[in-house]
Amino acid sequence: MRPARWTTSGLRRRFSASDAELARLATLAGMGFAILPRALVRSDIEAGHLVRLLPAFSVDESRTELFIVRPARLHLPRETRLFADYAEAHLRKECEPKGQALANREPEFDF
Repeated sequence: MRPARWTTSGLRRRFSASDAELARLATLAGMGFAILPRALVRSDIEAGHLVRLLPAFSVDESRTELFIVRPARLHLPRETRLFADYAEAHLRKECEPKGQALANREPEFDF
């Protein structure tokens, strides 16, 4: 696995928070994606209020998981859908050695 690194996507940020609970509430309100701790969003995911994106990916070799969640809605803003597509493609390319593990795998989330 390649070392983790962050890349700027060029998406315009609508909201920024340094508090995970505030970011969780903003995500529940439909303001977009958030990277949040599992313990904070577990009950929201189980209740169907949030949807976990990219469950197969980890941030680094220590197996710290990457949770990107979005509101559980049928109709998503175009920017949300584009970001999800970009993130999946980018992480598939950058995080898996030669892309083998995920090459033939269907996403575990549904739009």
